[in-house]
Amino acid sequence: GMSLMVTTSRRTGGPATARLRAVLAAQTDVPVEVWSPERGAMSDNPYFAFLALAECIVVTGDSISMISEAATAGKPVYAWGVPETLPDKVARLLARLAGEGRARFWPGAGGDARLDLPPPATPLEDSRVVAGFLAERLGNPSPLAQR
Repeated sequence: GMSLMVTTSRRTGGPATARLRAVLAAQTDVPVEVWSPERGAMSDNPYFAFLALAECIVVTGDSISMISEAATAGKPVYAWGVPETLPDKVARLLARLAGEGRARFWPGAGGDARLDLPPPATPLEDSRVVAGFLAERLGNPSPLAQR
């Protein structure tokens, strides 16, 4: 009863994307949609649509931006990678999100592959918090802060 929606970046490159597609095709019997920049410059990256539609999100553990964006979707987030190789600032972010029940490491099929975190009560809303702080400091009410 599941499917996979996968997106890569320009840094992933064609050979790694091709290998990813091959591995997913060989090792899973669920529907898989893989988007990559190689599909054409006219194709918009559906990453934010994927975040909105997902029930849970597995994201590379080495990107603070991707982890943060995933955490704003209000879905359980699983960071995939090798914890011992992550930069300290990424490890601290993931530890904080794990402490809040928003994220945890996902070892993939070789380990405890369960995707069973419950959705967080609320998504991260750091932009709204920052907007409210700035509006207060500037004496200018912000519509973002009032939601």
